Formats: sequence, structure tokens, C-alpha cells
Amino acid sequence: MFSWRFCPSGISPYCILYYPYDIFIILLYSTAVDVKLDPTTAHQFLVLSDDGKKVRDGGKTRKVPDTPQRFDMYGSVLGINSLTSGKSYWEVEVSNKTGWDLGVARGDANRRGELNLNPDNGYWVTVHYEGKRYAALSAPPVCLPLKKKPQKVGVFVDYEEGLVSFYDVTAQSHIFSFTECSFSGEIFPYFTPGCPSGQSSASSPPIKGEPEGEDLSHSS
Repeated sequence: MFSWRFCPSGISPYCILYYPYDIFIILLYSTAVDVKLDPTTAHQFLVLSDDGKKVRDGGKTRKVPDTPQRFDMYGSVLGINSLTSGKSYWEVEVSNKTGWDLGVARGDANRRGELNLNPDNGYWVTVHYEGKRYAALSAPPVCLPLKKKPQKVGVFVDYEEGLVSFYDVTAQSHIFSFTECSFSGEIFPYFTPGCPSGQSSASSPPIKGEPEGEDLSHSS
């Protein structure tokens, strides 16, 4: 059982949610992007809610059309929202998850076969993996030595500035920023929810190269 409520305009307290640990719930604010997930892009193991605001790994194959728009190897899904200008912000509940990928992807980025997630390939993504490790998938990947496990991650995009920033909402701290991003055309919110602890079905894209660095000094 899970539910959420909207925060009225001008009110700062965060929305209260109740949710299963293996589900992403996208928080909505009156001043934020109303992010919904695109079922035509979702890997066949992923199960989306009817309202398009929750996703989980169902652990088995669904009968869905096999189209070029759909992630076919890794358990990922895009938001239906096309970002082509201005500033956008959304938040995602990640509590109690042992792995996740969050960020944005170019509309024409490859979704088929083995993926190499980095800005050169049209993905600006941070990841949580192996239960306690975090990285920004730049080229090469950068280790993010977070002191506490984020419960809620905010993603901010400034299209004209070429900026994608990630925040720990609960701790009110900055996680990482991709700067000088070369956006051209549409970009979309990107999610990989991962599997419930101890299970394995649709996998996450592998991290190409061991994450480097012990600080965020190059992030803004």
C-alpha cells in the first residue's frame, strides 16, 4: 500500500509518502516537472503503475512490443517528458534500494544491447550499486563518497546552461553536477529502479571502468 499528497504552491515541506521498498515514486511539486514514465521505453521486466509515477522490477517477462524505443537488455525506462529548454526539477524516492540509476538521456541515445552510459553517448547519470557505492558516470566514472545513503534524490536540469545536478533532498546537500553538457534536441528523465534485495532479473547497465576520485572538487 502506498500513497502520496501534493504540496501546494509556496509550501516548502516535502510530500509524505508510504511505499514498498522496491518501487520508485516520483514526487510532484506545483513548481516542478510533472514527470511520468513512458511505457513504450520500459524494459519488458519493468512494471509501471497506471498513473505512470511508479516503477518496479516485476521479475518476469511481460508481453510487450519489441520496438527500437524500448530498452531490451537493461532494466531502464525514460520519462515521457521531453525537455528542450528552460529549467526542470523532479525528485525520486530511493529509500531502502540497493541500486538505482538516475539522470537524463538524449532522445536519440542508444537503448538497445549493452549500454555504455556517459555523456558522450547521451547519458548524464549517477548510480548507486553494490549496496553502498555511488558514482557519476562521466568519462571516466567518478566515485561519490556519500556519508549517508540518500532517501530522496532531486534532479535539476538547466537546458540552456548545460547543467544536470543531483541533490540529497533529505540531507539538503549537493551530490554531483554535470556541467557544460552538450544538449541538442530532446532529453528525457532516465531511471533504472534495480531489483529487490536478493533478487536478480533485469540488470542495470555496467559501469565501464572503476570509478575514480575521492572528492567532488570538480563538481559545481
